[in-house]
Amino acid sequence: LPRAATRRRLLQPDKALPFPKEVLERLLNMPDGTKLGKFTLRWTSQVGRNLRAMFEMAAQSGVRLDECTTGKRDEWDLSKMSMASAVWYIGGKYVHDPTPSQLRSLTEKDGLCITPATSKCDRWGDKHGGKIMFFPFRPLHLWNGCRAMRDRELHFPVRGEARVTTPLFTSSGQVPIKASFVRTVLHHMLKHPHMATVNPNPDTTKYTFHSFRKFYCTGLKRAGASIPTIQSLCRWSAAESVDGYDMPSPEDHAKLVDSAYTYSPNAITPATLKLQD
Repeated sequence: LPRAATRRRLLQPDKALPFPKEVLERLLNMPDGTKLGKFTLRWTSQVGRNLRAMFEMAAQSGVRLDECTTGKRDEWDLSKMSMASAVWYIGGKYVHDPTPSQLRSLTEKDGLCITPATSKCDRWGDKHGGKIMFFPFRPLHLWNGCRAMRDRELHFPVRGEARVTTPLFTSSGQVPIKASFVRTVLHHMLKHPHMATVNPNPDTTKYTFHSFRKFYCTGLKRAGASIPTIQSLCRWSAAESVDGYDMPSPEDHAKLVDSAYTYSPNAITPATLKLQD
C-alpha cells in the first residue's frame, strides 16, 4: 500500500461493521436445512432455537459473545448467564419460572428481563451486573428477542432449580454453546448464496458477532437516545466507546446537513453590529 494509505489504516484499523437491516433480516430467514460447513441448520432443533434467540437478543441489546457462550476450555460457571438470568415480566409481575400457559399468554405489555453476565470489561459483575437487558414482546417485529426466547422456553423448557445450573444458550441438553461454533456458523451464513442479493460481495471479516452490538448502538443513536443512555444500555465503562460504535449512514448525515441548512444562523448579534460600525 502507498505510505498515506498505510498511515490511514494504522490510524483507522479495520473493525466490524453494523449489520445493514436487510442483511440481518435475510440472515434470520436462512432456509431450514441449509448446509453451513459441517453444520446443517435446523431452526426448530435445540441448537437452532438457541441460535435464533441469541441472534435476535443480540440485535436488541448488544450482548457480547463471551457473555453468551463458552471458550476453548468450556469454562461455563455461575458467572455466566443461566436460565435463572431470564426473568419474565408478565401482567405487571416478575415471574422466575413461567408456566407454558403464561408464556403463551404474553401481550405487548409483557417482556423479558435478562441479568447480564460478567464480561471482559466487568470481570466481577460489580459495574454492570445491576443493569438488566429488557426485551419487550413484539410478536409482529422481524426480530424480537422476547418472542425468540419464549419459543425456546416452550419447546425446551427448564423448570425449577435446574434454571440456575442450565446455561442460557445451549446446543443440546445442558451443554453450553461454544463461541467458536457461533463464529463458524455466522461465517458460513454470511457467505451463503442466500445472502447474495443483500450482500453480493461479502467480506466476512467486516461482519462478526460484534456487528449485532454495533447494529444496536447505531439504532439507538438514530432513535435519538443520548450518549449516557446508550452507554448504560450497552453497558460500557466509558462514554467514548459510544462514538466508536455508532456508525451513521450517508442518509443520517444528509438529514443533519439538511437540518443545519434549514436552521442556518441569520440573527443579528452584537458582534455583527460591531462589524457594521
